[in-house]
Amino acid sequence: MSHGIYADWGPALSVFLKNTIDIVSYFCCYLTGHFYFGTVKNFNETFLTVSEEFWNKAKASELGEIQKSRLQNFIERRYKENVTHDMKGLLKEYKGNSEFFHGKYELDKNKPVWGIMTHINWDAVSDYFEMIHENFDEWLYETIKEIYDIKDVQWLIKIHPSELNDNPETGCQKFIEKNFPDLPPHIKVIKYDDDISTLDFYGLLDGAVTVMGTGGLELALQGKPVILAGDAHYSKKGFTYDSNDRESYRMLLAGAKNTGLLNEEMQSLAWKYGYIYFIQKQIPLLPAVHENLHIDFTRLNDLVPEKNKFIDFICEKIITGEDFVLTENLVEMAHVTDKGNLRIVDTQ
Repeated sequence: MSHGIYADWGPALSVFLKNTIDIVSYFCCYLTGHFYFGTVKNFNETFLTVSEEFWNKAKASELGEIQKSRLQNFIERRYKENVTHDMKGLLKEYKGNSEFFHGKYELDKNKPVWGIMTHINWDAVSDYFEMIHENFDEWLYETIKEIYDIKDVQWLIKIHPSELNDNPETGCQKFIEKNFPDLPPHIKVIKYDDDISTLDFYGLLDGAVTVMGTGGLELALQGKPVILAGDAHYSKKGFTYDSNDRESYRMLLAGAKNTGLLNEEMQSLAWKYGYIYFIQKQIPLLPAVHENLHIDFTRLNDLVPEKNKFIDFICEKIITGEDFVLTENLVEMAHVTDKGNLRIVDTQ
């Protein structure tokens, strides 16, 4: 079934789980024609979940220089070359000029800057990951109330750029304008249509706060601390600051000023997980699936065993229930260097 975290598929997912029916969930991901797959076994999992057994093996291994370069290449091209479909029409030009943005947002260089990365507040209405507040609006409201008195940190609340097109009248930006019309000078809102790239925003920050947003993982890859107010797919992996309850969350916010960069071990864990998430879990179905995500019915032979190694891989994991994480030889087949760019190889 599809990803199962929205209103159309969420109820079906609930019925299957309650009746112990095996579920494999999928969702299109960052690279066009690529998909995330996952076996969902309980209400605290989605297609993004990596089993504890697999993660323990990954922690014990080391990333080679080729793997590190592959991940770095993906991140760079995601924000500088607009190669991922989730950023289409939303990506601002990367300027790489922190001085400009320090001036634009009137930031004091002698005080730490932390970001609060909001979510689409109507998104994932059937998402079963735990969070310490009832919903995203309550999280945002309680967080702003808390940081009102944390004046030794400059807080930048980054509105999700998708609010530009998706329900802006009921989004987080309008929510803040309605509930906090007069924010103090140490709290500023970066609006959804502000001309600042995500990568430039990350460059301003000493750390960040989110519930479960992917931005938390991307910042951890830069060695920056991330406070989570919920169970993200990358939480409790050893490189984030996880809140067990509201009191621990408040304590983490209060201590943000003294929370430094990730140590070497934490950053190593972030890179190992980032490689799994951004590289190994993105399974290509090109050319059997067009870039517009339509099936190419002239390629039905790809469904015959041993005709398409990626479809063979998906079928094997559906049967075994194991993690849908590409082996290194399949990664090498999918990610071929062509003048520094990634391209998909026809596996026939």
